[in-house]
Formats: sequence, C-alpha cells, structure tokens
Amino acid sequence: NGSGDQDGSTLFVKNIASSVDKDMLSEMFPGSTEIRMPTKHDGSPKGFAYLEFDDPKKVKKYLETKQGRGA
Repeated sequence: NGSGDQDGSTLFVKNIASSVDKDMLSEMFPGSTEIRMPTKHDGSPKGFAYLEFDDPKKVKKYLETKQGRGA
C-alpha cells in the first residue's frame, strides 16, 4: 500500500512488517535514492516508509503495479 506526493518524487509505503528493513525495501523498489523509515521512541519501526525517487515516472509505475499488494 502506498501513495505518491504532490511533486511525484516520494512514495509513501504503509503496513510494512516489522521484519522489513531499508535493504529489503531497496530491493522491492529499485531506483529509490533515499529511504526514510520512522521509528518509535524505543527504536522499533512505525510500519511505514518514505521512498524518494529521482524520476516521478518510477513512483507512478510502483503505484500502478504494487498498490494494495503485501510486502
């Protein structure tokens, strides 16, 4: 599950399992230039991430192909 931002360069991915890390997201979403995974005060992941891309077309492609799919 995810959505893009207004300028189309950020993909918001939610419902991420606690076992998923940045490396796994990078493999699932090739071409990302930055991955931000917010954490709780105890350091555990909040279950969502922001993935930055240099090409808004990649964000659109991932929205079309991965929306609603489990990671």
